[in-house]
Amino acid sequence: MLTLYCLTIALFAFGCRLKKANFDCNGIVLTKTDTLSLKGFCAIMVILHHMVLYSGLDGWFGKINSYVGSAAVGVFFMLSLYGLTKGYQTNGTRYAKTMFFRKIPELYFLQVITNAIYYGAVYQSAGWTTGEVLFRIFNLDMFASSGRMNSFSWFISSILCIYIGVGLVLLFSKWLQKKRFLFPLFVTIAICIFVAIIALTPVTNHFILAIYCAILGTWYATYEKELSIFLKKHQRYAILCTVTLAVIFCARVFGFSLLIIGAEDTSALFVSILFLLLAQRVDFGANKLFCFLGGISLEIYLLQQLVHHFVTAGIKDAQLVVGFTAIAANICVAYLFNIISATVKKGRNGILLAIKRHTSTH
Repeated sequence: MLTLYCLTIALFAFGCRLKKANFDCNGIVLTKTDTLSLKGFCAIMVILHHMVLYSGLDGWFGKINSYVGSAAVGVFFMLSLYGLTKGYQTNGTRYAKTMFFRKIPELYFLQVITNAIYYGAVYQSAGWTTGEVLFRIFNLDMFASSGRMNSFSWFISSILCIYIGVGLVLLFSKWLQKKRFLFPLFVTIAICIFVAIIALTPVTNHFILAIYCAILGTWYATYEKELSIFLKKHQRYAILCTVTLAVIFCARVFGFSLLIIGAEDTSALFVSILFLLLAQRVDFGANKLFCFLGGISLEIYLLQQLVHHFVTAGIKDAQLVVGFTAIAANICVAYLFNIISATVKKGRNGILLAIKRHTSTH
């Protein structure tokens, strides 16, 4: 597993490039290809994190791995809210309709489909009743008990809740446009309310682990231009902050608690800030392999438990073989699922367009 960790990090690092000194994209530092590449990297790291957890490895490598999962998910949270905030800035009041009629239903539908496949495959061995299976398929078990939840899909559930919170904030987008800081402020309040509600359920630790990185994403997206200008003018401070955050994360991982103020989930926040600082000079989007993986990262998250279940059950070999097979199988299945869902969406959009044209002529 350590070999796969090192290989993944090496493939990601060597595929990236330094940005040109005169790089300028209308004040946008974190480009679409940057976010895709980072999402792809985080998705693979989460798979590796789960593989190490289930292999029972401990010691220093197990210690590092315990922080990798929350850090990778934290970066994904940050990127998701970054993208939603940019979508709001581009589309304004229309974005509420996009959230409630496209993004939220599509994500929930995909989760229900993958849950149905997974629970349909394992329910007999688990001894569940039909009612219990349906309870899990429609994701209602997230409010019942952490032990009943699909442990690999809590991230998708939390993204759904964040989408709903952002969608509710967007209903007041006309009023929020009066001041730029109002949108990230109310998104922050919505996320804090979400955390407070989740804190009353048995799944507290899963959801709160890296959720604060989402707040970082919306504030950074709102003031990205000002922050990038400041960091360009004060490059020494940016380098100092980058090195300091890297040292803090390593110190936290290896247990030097005197250097850290806060709980374990601060590691996710540190890593998210670290990637934002690196994005000022590093072109993550130059890595085409991880851009491709970023394009199917949602499907990778959704399907990893299903793939993990069958791969680990069917392969009795060295950990390296199991890990490589699990990653390869996950990517292949996710890509196939992505093609199918894209085809369904295209057909649905065609039907809706035909209905719209038909009604407009009558």
